[in-house]
Amino acid sequence: MPSVTTTADSKSSAGSYTIIPGMGTLSSANYDFEFNNGSLVIDKALLTIAVENKSRTYGQANPTLTATYAGFMNGESLSTSDLSGQLDLSTLATPSSAAGTYAITANAASVTSNNYAFSITPGTLTIGKAMVTLTAEPKGRSYGVANPQLTVTYT
Repeated sequence: MPSVTTTADSKSSAGSYTIIPGMGTLSSANYDFEFNNGSLVIDKALLTIAVENKSRTYGQANPTLTATYAGFMNGESLSTSDLSGQLDLSTLATPSSAAGTYAITANAASVTSNNYAFSITPGTLTIGKAMVTLTAEPKGRSYGVANPQLTVTYT
């Protein structure tokens, strides 16, 4: 059996590594052996970035936008991996945006990694209707007289 070695292991960064064949236990009375190196290409692992859905009430400020990461390899996490840069999360919704749903997007243009490629899933900001309370104002009248104008206060 020939020997075949490389310096790459399961924790090696993405890139290209030389595969070196060797004599090992090969022997032959009829053949000489020539060895040619090969290469092992380690591709980047896919890291999924999922923007978290958020909600708020009309008129309020947008909540803090956040994302989760899945797919780290070798026991790594966001803080221990080679990711650098800042994920930019944004929405077009403002406090005066109407009730409804708005996309929350992630821009990873400034995020870099030697070991990870990115797949980004956008989120949704749901803006609920604000509560308006109408309270009937108390009124009085005498018997036999028409009702006064009935009014409400809004809060």
